[in-house]
Amino acid sequence: MPEAACLRLVAVVGRGSSDGAFQSWSALAAGAAGFDQRVAELTRDVRPADEFVVIYTSGTTANPRGCVHTHESVVRQGASLAQRIGLSEGDRFWTPLPFFHVGGFDVLFASLSAQATMIHAGQFEPGAALAQLSTERVTHAFPAFETIWMPVLNH
Repeated sequence: MPEAACLRLVAVVGRGSSDGAFQSWSALAAGAAGFDQRVAELTRDVRPADEFVVIYTSGTTANPRGCVHTHESVVRQGASLAQRIGLSEGDRFWTPLPFFHVGGFDVLFASLSAQATMIHAGQFEPGAALAQLSTERVTHAFPAFETIWMPVLNH
């Protein structure tokens, strides 16, 4: 698979697992031998100004374009968001937004920056989201849009 030249394993845990996939966290951890060394090798030449990800947007113009984000910009944005909302270790940050959207992406990197737990809604359904907010003891929520939040509030 040339698009993912360094990808060697794909782990599927829980629902949707198929034959050959990891079936438990212990099996996943058992396959992690040498992981730290491999990460060090792959990141040795990575610099803060290197391109990290392209997120596509149409913004307010409806003209799609790719926005290039560097490693540094993503780390700084996560740290900035965490600081602005008072996110810290032990907090539980929830979002229903997908990771291909900057809103979901920001929650992920803010959680990493603050050493908080990130909780994702998965496929969004208002009743399930409301239950998840409670059972997961969410301390910070980032629903972002009225079209997402109002059905939860009205549930």
